[in-house]
Amino acid sequence: MKPVRISVFILCLVSLSTAIAEELKGHMVWPESQLLQFGVNGVVTQVNVHTGERISKQKTLASLDAKPFDIQANKAKASIDSLQSEIFDARLDLDQAQELYDRTVLSQVDLQKTQTRLKAVEARESIAKADLEMAQWQKQRAVLRAPFDARVTKQSLQPGMAITEYNRGERSVEVVPLHRMAVSLPVNQEQAQQLKVSKQVKIRAANKTYPADIVRYEADYNKTQVWLEFDTQGEIFYPGTEARVIF
Repeated sequence: MKPVRISVFILCLVSLSTAIAEELKGHMVWPESQLLQFGVNGVVTQVNVHTGERISKQKTLASLDAKPFDIQANKAKASIDSLQSEIFDARLDLDQAQELYDRTVLSQVDLQKTQTRLKAVEARESIAKADLEMAQWQKQRAVLRAPFDARVTKQSLQPGMAITEYNRGERSVEVVPLHRMAVSLPVNQEQAQQLKVSKQVKIRAANKTYPADIVRYEADYNKTQVWLEFDTQGEIFYPGTEARVIF
Protein backbone atom coordinates (compact mmCIF):
# COMPACT_ATOMS: atom_id res chain seq x y z
CA MET A 1 0.00 0.00 0.00
CA LYS A 2 2.96 2.43 0.49
CA PRO A 3 3.63 2.88 -3.26
CA VAL A 4 -0.02 3.85 -3.74
CA ARG A 5 0.17 6.42 -0.93
CA ILE A 6 3.36 7.91 -2.39
CA SER A 7 1.76 8.17 -5.83
CA VAL A 8 -1.29 9.91 -4.41
CA PHE A 9 0.97 12.32 -2.48
CA ILE A 10 2.93 13.18 -5.63
CA LEU A 11 -0.27 13.79 -7.58
CA CYS A 12 -1.49 16.15 -4.86
CA LEU A 13 1.77 18.09 -5.00
CA VAL A 14 1.52 18.41 -8.77
CA SER A 15 -2.08 19.62 -8.56
CA LEU A 16 -1.15 22.12 -5.86
CA SER A 17 1.77 23.51 -7.85
CA THR A 18 -0.41 24.07 -10.94
CA ALA A 19 -3.04 25.77 -8.80
CA ILE A 20 -0.57 28.31 -7.39
CA ALA A 21 -1.11 31.60 -9.21
CA GLU A 22 1.84 33.16 -10.97
CA GLU A 23 2.74 36.70 -10.01
CA LEU A 24 4.56 39.34 -12.08
CA LYS A 25 5.68 42.83 -11.20
CA GLY A 26 4.69 45.82 -13.31
CA HIS A 27 4.14 49.55 -13.02
CA MET A 28 1.03 51.63 -13.44
CA VAL A 29 0.48 53.88 -16.44
CA TRP A 30 -2.43 55.99 -17.56
CA PRO A 31 -5.20 53.92 -19.20
CA GLU A 32 -6.22 54.48 -22.82
CA SER A 33 -6.75 58.20 -23.20
CA GLN A 34 -9.42 60.04 -25.15
CA LEU A 35 -8.63 63.15 -27.17
CA LEU A 36 -11.30 65.85 -26.91
CA GLN A 37 -11.21 68.38 -29.72
CA PHE A 38 -13.52 70.98 -31.21
CA GLY A 39 -15.65 69.87 -34.11
CA VAL A 40 -15.70 73.30 -35.78
CA ASN A 41 -13.35 76.18 -36.51
CA GLY A 42 -13.26 79.26 -34.31
CA VAL A 43 -11.43 81.24 -31.67
CA VAL A 44 -11.06 79.96 -28.11
CA THR A 45 -12.70 82.29 -25.60
CA GLN A 46 -12.76 80.19 -22.42
CA VAL A 47 -10.57 77.46 -20.94
CA ASN A 48 -11.81 76.05 -17.64
CA VAL A 49 -9.41 73.17 -17.04
CA HIS A 50 -5.73 72.49 -16.43
CA THR A 51 -3.46 69.46 -16.67
CA GLY A 52 -3.80 67.10 -13.71
CA GLU A 53 -7.26 68.29 -12.77
CA ARG A 54 -10.03 65.85 -11.91
CA ILE A 55 -13.23 66.68 -13.74
CA SER A 56 -16.84 65.56 -13.53
CA LYS A 57 -18.93 64.29 -16.41
CA GLN A 58 -20.43 67.08 -18.56
CA LYS A 59 -18.13 69.75 -17.11
CA THR A 60 -17.47 72.48 -19.70
CA LEU A 61 -13.75 72.33 -20.42
CA ALA A 62 -13.40 75.00 -23.11
CA SER A 63 -15.48 76.91 -25.62
CA LEU A 64 -15.16 78.90 -28.83
CA ASP A 65 -16.61 82.31 -29.58
CA ALA A 66 -20.32 81.69 -30.17
CA LYS A 67 -21.02 84.97 -32.02
CA PRO A 68 -20.40 83.63 -35.57
CA PHE A 69 -22.82 80.76 -34.97
CA ASP A 70 -25.43 83.06 -33.40
CA ILE A 71 -25.19 85.37 -36.43
CA GLN A 72 -25.75 82.46 -38.80
CA ALA A 73 -28.68 81.23 -36.73
CA ASN A 74 -30.31 84.67 -36.58
CA LYS A 75 -29.87 85.12 -40.33
CA ALA A 76 -31.54 81.76 -40.98
CA LYS A 77 -34.40 82.61 -38.60
CA ALA A 78 -34.97 85.94 -40.38
CA SER A 79 -35.10 84.15 -43.74
CA ILE A 80 -37.63 81.65 -42.40
CA ASP A 81 -39.82 84.46 -41.01
CA SER A 82 -39.75 86.43 -44.24
CA LEU A 83 -40.58 83.37 -46.32
CA GLN A 84 -43.71 82.62 -44.29
CA SER A 85 -45.62 85.45 -45.93
CA GLU A 86 -44.37 84.45 -49.38
CA ILE A 87 -45.49 80.88 -48.82
CA PHE A 88 -48.90 82.10 -47.61
CA ASP A 89 -49.37 84.25 -50.74
CA ALA A 90 -48.11 81.49 -53.04
CA ARG A 91 -50.62 79.03 -51.59
CA LEU A 92 -53.46 81.50 -52.01
CA ASP A 93 -52.42 82.05 -55.63
CA LEU A 94 -52.32 78.29 -56.19
CA ASP A 95 -55.80 77.82 -54.70
CA GLN A 96 -57.19 80.54 -56.94
CA ALA A 97 -55.37 79.17 -59.98
CA GLN A 98 -56.69 75.68 -59.27
CA GLU A 99 -60.24 77.03 -59.05
CA LEU A 100 -59.87 78.89 -62.32
CA TYR A 101 -58.33 75.84 -63.97
CA ASP A 102 -61.22 73.66 -62.80
CA ARG A 103 -63.59 76.18 -64.41
CA THR A 104 -61.49 75.99 -67.61
CA VAL A 105 -60.71 79.69 -67.28
CA LEU A 106 -56.97 79.14 -66.69
CA SER A 107 -54.63 77.11 -68.84
CA GLN A 108 -52.61 74.17 -67.55
CA VAL A 109 -49.39 76.04 -68.27
CA ASP A 110 -50.42 78.93 -66.03
CA LEU A 111 -51.45 76.48 -63.29
CA GLN A 112 -48.07 74.78 -63.47
CA LYS A 113 -46.34 78.17 -63.17
CA THR A 114 -48.24 78.84 -59.95
CA GLN A 115 -47.34 75.39 -58.61
CA THR A 116 -43.69 75.92 -59.50
CA ARG A 117 -43.62 79.27 -57.70
CA LEU A 118 -44.93 77.66 -54.49
CA LYS A 119 -42.39 74.83 -54.72
CA ALA A 120 -39.57 77.32 -55.20
CA VAL A 121 -40.56 79.33 -52.12
CA GLU A 122 -40.95 76.16 -50.02
CA ALA A 123 -37.51 75.00 -51.20
CA ARG A 124 -35.98 78.28 -50.01
CA GLU A 125 -37.68 77.76 -46.66
CA SER A 126 -36.22 74.23 -46.39
CA ILE A 127 -32.75 75.62 -47.10
CA ALA A 128 -33.17 78.29 -44.43
CA LYS A 129 -34.29 75.69 -41.89
CA ALA A 130 -31.28 73.53 -42.76
CA ASP A 131 -29.01 76.57 -42.29
CA LEU A 132 -30.57 77.14 -38.86
CA GLU A 133 -30.03 73.52 -37.83
CA MET A 134 -26.43 73.67 -39.03
CA ALA A 135 -25.73 76.85 -37.07
CA GLN A 136 -27.22 75.32 -33.91
CA TRP A 137 -25.25 72.10 -34.42
CA GLN A 138 -22.01 74.04 -34.95
CA LYS A 139 -22.61 76.03 -31.78
CA GLN A 140 -22.94 72.80 -29.82
CA ARG A 141 -19.70 71.51 -31.35
CA ALA A 142 -17.96 74.72 -30.26
CA VAL A 143 -18.04 73.57 -26.63
CA LEU A 144 -15.86 70.82 -25.13
CA ARG A 145 -17.47 68.84 -22.33
CA ALA A 146 -16.16 65.93 -20.29
CA PRO A 147 -17.71 62.67 -21.58
CA PHE A 148 -17.21 60.99 -18.19
CA ASP A 149 -15.59 61.52 -14.80
CA ALA A 150 -11.98 61.94 -15.82
CA ARG A 151 -8.49 63.17 -15.12
CA VAL A 152 -6.85 65.64 -17.51
CA THR A 153 -3.47 64.34 -18.69
CA LYS A 154 -2.79 67.02 -21.29
CA GLN A 155 -4.23 70.44 -22.08
CA SER A 156 -2.97 72.67 -24.90
CA LEU A 157 -5.71 75.30 -25.25
CA GLN A 158 -5.38 79.02 -24.53
CA PRO A 159 -7.87 81.90 -24.87
CA GLY A 160 -7.46 83.68 -28.20
CA MET A 161 -6.12 80.57 -29.91
CA ALA A 162 -7.47 79.92 -33.41
CA ILE A 163 -8.86 76.46 -34.12
CA THR A 164 -8.85 75.13 -37.67
CA GLU A 165 -9.25 71.73 -39.29
CA TYR A 166 -5.44 71.57 -39.53
CA ASN A 167 -4.62 71.98 -35.82
CA ARG A 168 -7.60 70.54 -33.92
CA GLY A 169 -5.65 67.43 -32.92
CA GLU A 170 -2.80 69.52 -31.48
CA ARG A 171 -5.03 72.08 -29.75
CA SER A 172 -7.14 69.79 -27.62
CA VAL A 173 -7.67 68.23 -24.19
CA GLU A 174 -6.60 64.68 -23.38
CA VAL A 175 -8.39 62.81 -20.60
CA VAL A 176 -8.42 59.37 -19.01
CA PRO A 177 -11.20 57.75 -16.95
CA LEU A 178 -10.92 58.91 -13.35
CA HIS A 179 -11.41 55.52 -11.73
CA ARG A 180 -9.41 53.45 -14.20
CA MET A 181 -5.68 52.71 -14.26
CA ALA A 182 -3.50 50.46 -16.35
CA VAL A 183 -0.49 48.27 -15.63
CA SER A 184 2.21 47.65 -18.20
CA LEU A 185 4.65 44.77 -17.93
CA PRO A 186 6.97 42.74 -20.16
CA VAL A 187 6.37 39.00 -20.38
CA ASN A 188 7.88 36.07 -22.25
CA GLN A 189 5.92 33.95 -24.70
CA GLU A 190 4.92 31.39 -22.11
CA GLN A 191 3.66 34.03 -19.68
CA ALA A 192 1.80 35.80 -22.48
CA GLN A 193 0.02 32.57 -23.36
CA GLN A 194 -0.87 31.95 -19.72
CA LEU A 195 -2.31 35.45 -19.45
CA LYS A 196 -4.41 34.91 -22.57
CA VAL A 197 -6.04 31.74 -21.24
CA SER A 198 -6.36 32.93 -17.66
CA LYS A 199 -9.90 33.84 -16.65
CA GLN A 200 -9.00 35.51 -13.37
CA VAL A 201 -6.29 38.12 -13.86
CA LYS A 202 -5.92 40.43 -10.88
CA ILE A 203 -3.91 43.49 -9.92
CA ARG A 204 -2.50 43.86 -6.43
CA ALA A 205 -1.50 47.33 -5.28
CA ALA A 206 -1.48 49.15 -1.95
CA ASN A 207 -2.48 45.95 -0.14
CA LYS A 208 -5.67 45.58 -2.20
CA THR A 209 -6.59 43.27 -5.07
CA TYR A 210 -8.56 44.35 -8.12
CA PRO A 211 -10.02 42.33 -11.02
CA ALA A 212 -8.29 43.31 -14.27
CA ASP A 213 -8.84 43.11 -18.01
CA ILE A 214 -6.14 42.58 -20.63
CA VAL A 215 -6.56 45.39 -23.15
CA ARG A 216 -3.52 45.15 -25.40
CA TYR A 217 -0.53 43.03 -26.43
CA GLU A 218 2.52 44.23 -28.34
CA ALA A 219 4.92 41.52 -29.49
CA ASP A 220 8.53 42.24 -30.45
CA TYR A 221 10.79 39.27 -31.23
CA ASN A 222 10.82 37.13 -28.06
CA LYS A 223 9.32 39.78 -25.80
CA THR A 224 5.74 40.84 -25.37
CA GLN A 225 4.43 43.95 -23.62
CA VAL A 226 1.05 43.56 -21.96
CA TRP A 227 -1.34 46.27 -20.82
CA LEU A 228 -4.05 45.56 -18.28
CA GLU A 229 -6.73 47.92 -16.99
CA PHE A 230 -8.68 47.82 -13.75
CA ASP A 231 -11.26 49.78 -11.81
CA THR A 232 -9.54 51.50 -8.88
CA GLN A 233 -12.77 51.35 -6.82
CA GLY A 234 -12.31 54.94 -5.70
CA GLU A 235 -8.60 54.72 -4.90
CA ILE A 236 -6.26 57.25 -6.50
CA PHE A 237 -3.12 55.93 -8.20
CA TYR A 238 -0.47 57.59 -10.33
CA PRO A 239 1.83 56.41 -13.11
CA GLY A 240 4.93 54.67 -11.82
CA THR A 241 3.19 53.03 -8.87
CA GLU A 242 4.36 49.43 -8.48
CA ALA A 243 1.71 46.76 -8.97
CA ARG A 244 1.67 42.99 -9.14
CA VAL A 245 -0.24 41.01 -11.74
CA ILE A 246 -1.66 37.73 -10.46
CA PHE A 247 -2.94 35.04 -12.85
